[in-house]
Amino acid sequence: MPAALHIPKLQEFFYYAWSWEKWQKLVKATPRNYQSKQVGRAELVDLLQLNGQAIKSVGQWIQKREQIKQLILQVLGDFPPLTVWLNPRILNEREFKTYIRRKIVYCSETGDDIPAYLFLPKGQLRKYPAVLCCHQTNPFGKQEAAGIKGDPNLALAVKLVQRGYITLAPDAICFGERHNPLLGHYGEAIEFYKKHPHWSIAGKMIWDKSRA
Repeated sequence: MPAALHIPKLQEFFYYAWSWEKWQKLVKATPRNYQSKQVGRAELVDLLQLNGQAIKSVGQWIQKREQIKQLILQVLGDFPPLTVWLNPRILNEREFKTYIRRKIVYCSETGDDIPAYLFLPKGQLRKYPAVLCCHQTNPFGKQEAAGIKGDPNLALAVKLVQRGYITLAPDAICFGERHNPLLGHYGEAIEFYKKHPHWSIAGKMIWDKSRA
């Protein structure tokens, strides 16, 4: 018999209840030492300053841009090595008047498949421009971008395939088929951070999109 699934109390996963102390206790991680004057400040620092002085040249801005880039990469965390094959699979297919919609899955990292809808224009065989259609923050995930549920004005994958684009609408982690409602809002973040204490959910989402 499989072990019973432990469902934590929902308040453990309420978004507004998160704090650094709570996250540290769950994942046993230590904070990074971010080198930025923005750390600990609610108001935005002046981006047009370098080392306390106003930026007045292209060279100074290049230095500033590199500082910003390195800080963003540090916040996003450590990306995994690119060693896992995508292993794309077609689960089902449905034809519409001007396009074909395929339900597919592909691999992000070991043990983590990404479900997505792939839209292909009907017509002659040729190269088509392609667009990655990311969904907004809602429980429908890719289904909204695919025009299945949610706001029809945000069915971007459908609107664009009808204009001659190949489109892909994947589920982000914590949304759609990659979310268990019993775990509450962003509940999957718990296991993610236990597995990847030096990565971030934002970094994971970017990584998953790059796998597309």
